[in-house]
Amino acid sequence: MVIGLTGGIATGKSTVLEMFRTLGAFVLSADEVARELLQPGTQVYLSFVESFGKEYLRSDGQVDRAALARRIYLDPNARRRLDSLTHPAILKRLRERIEALRASGEKRPIVVEIPLLYEVNAQDMVDRVVVVASEHATQFARLKRRTGWPDDQVEAAILSQMPLFQKIALADWVVWSNGSLEETAQQVREIWKEITEAAEEDRQ
Repeated sequence: MVIGLTGGIATGKSTVLEMFRTLGAFVLSADEVARELLQPGTQVYLSFVESFGKEYLRSDGQVDRAALARRIYLDPNARRRLDSLTHPAILKRLRERIEALRASGEKRPIVVEIPLLYEVNAQDMVDRVVVVASEHATQFARLKRRTGWPDDQVEAAILSQMPLFQKIALADWVVWSNGSLEETAQQVREIWKEITEAAEEDRQ
């Protein structure tokens, strides 16, 4: 069984992914794949430099992800340009890894973190979906703390994504991450129990 993990920016997706890993899931991350594909010398990297120039490269040649994030959340055209460069390659790589795991006989449920799962219409890659959500004030405070951006830029970044209430309506499970880590972990444990039970039923 393949579970898609998604949610809004700064809602705690990576934290929840790690919780699933600890419980025994095989995990994949679109963000990790993006980092691999944007390593210097790759075709995606070369296309990125051709499109964006060297303005968003660090002195060691690596992509300056923090500076790039600020640009794409403020400039919809730049975001669309980056998406067209990276999303097809990211989804292709994730599909290949999922298929390889299935071919290998991997029995553990696979949890794939895809922040823009719904935005890029990748639901066909997964069997069920977990959305990680938080109240707007919590999401805003986390992103503000993480980036140090001005309030209007933080709000623009949140608004650049599909509204959380729409993702929640489409999800099989929702993890609310407003509370403590233990409160979040308890929700994840309950969902994991349901996932493993459903996976066992599918095998029978």
